[in-house]
Amino acid sequence: MTLHIATPLTADQLAGLAALQNRPTLYEIEVVAPDGRKALLAYTARKSGLGLRSAVAGRAEALLAFLGANRDARFVATTGCRCHTHTITGHGLLRFSDRTKRDVVMEGTPLTYITDAACAGDYAAANAREIAAQRADAEKDEAMDLARYHASIQGTAS
Repeated sequence: MTLHIATPLTADQLAGLAALQNRPTLYEIEVVAPDGRKALLAYTARKSGLGLRSAVAGRAEALLAFLGANRDARFVATTGCRCHTHTITGHGLLRFSDRTKRDVVMEGTPLTYITDAACAGDYAAANAREIAAQRADAEKDEAMDLARYHASIQGTAS
């Protein structure tokens, strides 16, 4: 048996709970980048694929900036999970986090909204730097492969 000791609520928690009183439950939708970074897309009263797609429609630009994706990214429902998880092909994951707004208020650990311009811009800049580094590495590997190929040709011609 676990013993739970009640701790007094902070003023912020009391204000947050008061704001949620007599309102529908709001479910948290999180975005997870391939490198594990998480951010909050939105809260919605509809915990369904439709609620997820509706939230994306209003914040698509910030979502794409956070993930470093272009406008051609595909939004695909993951099979077998009642459309509560969607994949942005090759760029990340969009899902319900199994937390409600009330849980977030009580825990005091909110995610950063991706609609904040600074947040989206910072992530986009970080992603752009990472992509540039990956391209440079790929070009270097290609140049080394080409040099090995030419060396092998010259070795067999001798």
